[in-house]
Formats: sequence, C-alpha cells, structure tokens
Amino acid sequence: MRKKSWMLRLTAVLLVLLLALLQLPAAGAGSGITLSIPALGIDTQVVTVRLAVFADGAVTWDVRRLGWNAGRLDGTANIGEMGNTVLAGHSELSRRRQGIFYHLGSVPIGSEILINVNGIDYRYSVVGIQNVDIWDMSVVSPTGDERITLITCDPSSYNAATGGYDRRLAVIAARVG
Repeated sequence: MRKKSWMLRLTAVLLVLLLALLQLPAAGAGSGITLSIPALGIDTQVVTVRLAVFADGAVTWDVRRLGWNAGRLDGTANIGEMGNTVLAGHSELSRRRQGIFYHLGSVPIGSEILINVNGIDYRYSVVGIQNVDIWDMSVVSPTGDERITLITCDPSSYNAATGGYDRRLAVIAARVG
C-alpha cells in the first residue's frame, strides 16, 4: 500500500509539472522586432518560439501559436550577432490556408530581407534556397558567419495520408550592412 501511495504522489507531481509547462507561452512577444521581405510583400512581427515537450515526449520548437507571425527559434543566434538566426513561419494554416511563408520558395536570389530590432535596421541578401527532408535539422545548425535562415514546411510536400509535410524549405540570407 505504501508503494502505491508513493507512486500516486509522484504521478500527481509529474502531472502538475506537465500542466505548468503547458501553460508557458510557446511563442513570446517579439519586443519590437519586425521582418520585411519586399519581393514577397511580407511585413510581419517576429516573436520568440520556445522549445516545448510534447505529449509523445518529443522536445522541439512549438510553432503552433505563430499564426501570421514569423518566430525566432529560441537557442539560435540573436539577430545581428554571429551565427545562424533561424526564423520560422507557417506556409499553411488550418484547412491549408496560405500562411506568411507560403511563397517563400519563390523568393529570388539577391532579394533583400530587412529586420528591424527596436529601431535598428539589419539588411540581408538571399544567397540560397534549400529544399530538405522534414527531419533534416542541418538548416538550423550554428554557423561561423552572420546569417538568417527562414524555414517553413514545403506546401507542395503535404502528405494527406499523414496530415503533415515531407519537405522543408530553407532560405539563407547573408548580412549586407
């Protein structure tokens, strides 16, 4: 009986901790950060996307609450610092409606990307576009240069059988000023 009581208490504590973790915001305020991609007509707020633990035990960035915003993946470089700043956005929203990054794969090489952080402008130029497997995390890896990587699910890779996407688009842009 004592062992059962201990297990019930442990289960209750774990449940309370899990519920508390789920109450933390998955996407936090961007503190005055905006993203503009004139070639695609994108002008949006940038929020912070935090890591979360999901019901299946997976730990990854929780982009469910991004909506029409872009989100800097927590743990990647800060904007304007050396390294790979990764910004995520939805290509599609519920019922496959177009999201903020729906046309990301069509951005021309050389296009300007502007990020404003509390009144300070950072300019980048698109240097490459990659289409990778959805599980390929190399596009979010740290780098030795200052860049931003914009990522989204490739809408053309939607898999109706799984209800998910098989490919990811990544646009890489280098700092120009």
